[in-house]
Amino acid sequence: MKTSLHPFLSDIIDYAGLYPPSELPLEEAFIKYLSHIEQKEAWMLSKFVVGTGLLSELITLIDAEPESPSPFKITLVGAASDDVDGFKKVIDNTVEATENALASTAKKIRVSTLEIKIPSACLKEENSSYLQAAIGYAVQSMAKSKLLPHQIFFEVPGFDFDIKYAKELVQGIHRHNEWLESNEKENYSFSGFKIRCGGVEAFQFPPTDYLAEAISFSRQNDVPLKFTAGLHHPVRHFNDSVQTKMHGFLNVFGASLLSYSKKLSEAELLEILNDENASNFSFRKSEFSWKTHSISLEELHMFRSLSVTSFGSCSFDDPVEDLQELNLIS
Repeated sequence: MKTSLHPFLSDIIDYAGLYPPSELPLEEAFIKYLSHIEQKEAWMLSKFVVGTGLLSELITLIDAEPESPSPFKITLVGAASDDVDGFKKVIDNTVEATENALASTAKKIRVSTLEIKIPSACLKEENSSYLQAAIGYAVQSMAKSKLLPHQIFFEVPGFDFDIKYAKELVQGIHRHNEWLESNEKENYSFSGFKIRCGGVEAFQFPPTDYLAEAISFSRQNDVPLKFTAGLHHPVRHFNDSVQTKMHGFLNVFGASLLSYSKKLSEAELLEILNDENASNFSFRKSEFSWKTHSISLEELHMFRSLSVTSFGSCSFDDPVEDLQELNLIS
């Protein structure tokens, strides 16, 4: 019998085996992704994450593999840049590389999202025009062709976890999304905010109060969220390998979904994010709940689709094995 766990976790993991700490060679990551697609837990698996520079090589592997899924879903990661001019060059290169790579294949490939860091210079200028120029250029460039990513998630660079930069970026995304809506632009999708939740060292893990404020502010501005890094495990816990507490994906997604549904306070979100007791996360047939807060199946489907999308993980096995240990999946 299916429970609310299915819409909660469906298509939630973007496979990022190319990135730390796994850092697999492209062919090995590709083979692993294909093997994960054959697992019974594949309903939790979403897109393959690849940098723009490796897209052409990936498509060569897809073409040579008759068992490649159709469509093969890809998330592109754009290169970092220092300023608006450098950012525009990265976007131009991404457009060119994507169109060239897709022109060479007969396979059905869907490059659905682009993830890219906004230059720090755009967030530290008093005049928000730099930020709006960068966001606008990226979105309009991607809208030129249906072959290009239809949704962009922008990220704050670095590991300072200064909430003012997160808020500035979210406000910039919100302003541009509002402009798109008011002008009824076609072939455009609302942009979102990508939150980094960890890395390979302790300083790369944001404090829970940063996450709570970032999630709440994104919800207030109706900006979609996705997450990356440090979310290999379902529930928050101390991890010996990085000597710090790691965030759990049940915590992060539970807090985010309940925030969008119930407009919880930051204090309530903080309590969910800090919770290390897996039994407080309940998946019934008709609803997901954390303690006394709950969200219906209909809302789960809606908010997962529109607002709280996915997380990147270099491992698919770790989340699956942990969920099995918690008896949430068999």
